[in-house]
Amino acid sequence: MHKANLQVQLILVNFTPLGEVFRGDDVLQIQSTNQTIGDIAANGFAIGYGNFACGDITAQSSYPEEWQGLYLENNWLFDDPVVRTGLTTPGLSSWSRQDFDDPAFRDAASDFNLTTGTVISHEVDGHRCILGIAHTGQLTEAAEDAAQNALRELHHTHLRNRALQLSTTQRELVYLFANGHKAKRVAAHFGVSEDAIKQRKQIIQRVVGVNSFISAVSICATAGLTIHPIS
Repeated sequence: MHKANLQVQLILVNFTPLGEVFRGDDVLQIQSTNQTIGDIAANGFAIGYGNFACGDITAQSSYPEEWQGLYLENNWLFDDPVVRTGLTTPGLSSWSRQDFDDPAFRDAASDFNLTTGTVISHEVDGHRCILGIAHTGQLTEAAEDAAQNALRELHHTHLRNRALQLSTTQRELVYLFANGHKAKRVAAHFGVSEDAIKQRKQIIQRVVGVNSFISAVSICATAGLTIHPIS
C-alpha cells in the first residue's frame, strides 16, 4: 500500500449522514446508528469505508475540521494506528497515544485530545469498514456490543447503497445470474460475447466494492435488486 496512490474522500458530519454516503429509506436508520456511536465517542469518531489497499475510501468524521485538514495534508492515513489495527485485526481493539510511530502525528493528535480509544473493523469480501472512536476510560461491555452492532449495520447499509448505483442494464444482468441463468444464456440475452459478460460482471464487482461477483449478487439481493425482473 503506497500513500501516493490514496484517493480519500472526506465527509464532515455532525452525527448525521450526508446524501453522498447514504440515501433513501436508509437515512433514518443511519441517523440512529450515528447517534449510537456518537453517544459512545466522547471525543469524536471517524468511519472509513472501502478498499483500503486500492485507496478507494470514503470517510465520515465528527472530528474538528482543522484536525481533518491536518490529517489529509500530512497524509497520515496509513500512519494512523486505528487504520493499521483495523486492517489487520477484525472485531474490536483498543488504541492509545503510545501506538503512534510518527511524533508529529502523535503530538498533533494530543493537541486535539485524541489520545485513547477503540477501533472496530468489519470486512465483507475485500470491502472494509473501520470505526475509530476517541474516548477516555474503559467502555462498558454493553457499549462495545452496541458499537460493533452499529458498525455492522452501517457497513451493510453502505454496501446496499453502492449496489443501488448500478445502472438498469447492470441490474438486469445481476437479476439474470441471481435467478440461475448461465453465462452463455445471459450473453445471448444481451447479444454480446461471454467475455463481454465477464467484463461486465467485474465492473459490477467494482461498483459494489467487493472481490467476487457472488458477493456482489448477495449484496444486490439485500438491496432488493434480484426479486423482480427489470422491465
